[in-house]
Amino acid sequence: MGDAFSLIVPQPDQNQAQAPAVQRVKVVALFDSGTELDRKMAICNLPLAAELMHYGDAVQGVRLRVKNLFEANRIAYEILNQLSDGFFVRDWTRSHGNLYEAVRMSRSLIVILMLIIIAVAAFNVVSML
Repeated sequence: MGDAFSLIVPQPDQNQAQAPAVQRVKVVALFDSGTELDRKMAICNLPLAAELMHYGDAVQGVRLRVKNLFEANRIAYEILNQLSDGFFVRDWTRSHGNLYEAVRMSRSLIVILMLIIIAVAAFNVVSML
């Protein structure tokens, strides 16, 4: 943390021969999820992102945080149904599918292990009686 590096962002308009935007930024925090996200994702504030992409005061997308991460797919499509045509949604289960599968498998595995432990404990109690 505290190191500076050059962030190079390609310009969104591929038809014109423009040099990519280069900005010197400082690392203020690190997030280690232990997944593929660590190699692909950098988070910066909105004014810097708008400057690098030449958006001005406009935004290109909105990211929402939900309390129950497994409800993200349902919530995203409920929002999409309320918007007019021309919008699309993408929830984290689509963009980071292998992470989603790992979390879902871990949940299932924990449930199975707990059931086995309870069954063994119940068998021991019955056999002792």
